[in-house]
Amino acid sequence: MTGDEAKAVIEDINPSLQVQIIPEGWMATADHRLDRVRIFVGEDGNVTMEPQRG
Repeated sequence: MTGDEAKAVIEDINPSLQVQIIPEGWMATADHRLDRVRIFVGEDGNVTMEPQRG
């Protein structure tokens, strides 16, 4: 699944979440937020790990 497809599914399930698509290997803050989901994608744009809140 692409990052955009995953983002659409997550936002459809819970529109109050902030969904971020982040290229694999990029830096991200370590703060824990239950209103955020990060989607890590590879160079091909496909999800590389299961998206989780935090």
